[in-house]
Amino acid sequence: MRNIFLISLGVWICFVVQYFLSEWFSPWFRPNLLLLMVIFLNLYRGIRHSFLVAFIAGLVADSFAPGLFGINIFAFMLSAYLTTLLKMYIYDSGSPTSRFLLVFLVSLCFGLIDFMGRTLFISVNFWKAFRYLMLPQTVATAAVSLYVLKIFKRCALKLFA
Repeated sequence: MRNIFLISLGVWICFVVQYFLSEWFSPWFRPNLLLLMVIFLNLYRGIRHSFLVAFIAGLVADSFAPGLFGINIFAFMLSAYLTTLLKMYIYDSGSPTSRFLLVFLVSLCFGLIDFMGRTLFISVNFWKAFRYLMLPQTVATAAVSLYVLKIFKRCALKLFA
């Protein structure tokens, strides 16, 4: 029960910080901190914790997003599963380069999953969405990933120990 509370609190903090970053900086710098939390807990605690974070993060994101409810839950859950698959093939636990590559690939796939889920109901130009939404978010998420994952690790060592 304590883990669920701490994970929910962490998701809420990441959501609020992500919101303020999107308000303070330009639209070109919008890192997805919720996705970084999903990836971190997959690497640090395993797939079960990652699925829990993915569900809670998707629920929070869907609650505050316009459009069809459930798209973010699906995208975060699929990203958690994708992280597990990529972790087996490209992740080396001591290498920042493999961590960066893992975050970049999962973030890019998250953007594609989110785009495909939204285009089921509305017509969107793929190249404009890729250029103005997916690519900036993927680059920003990967750019801050090493620093944010270190912060998550410090917090996890204090909270889950």
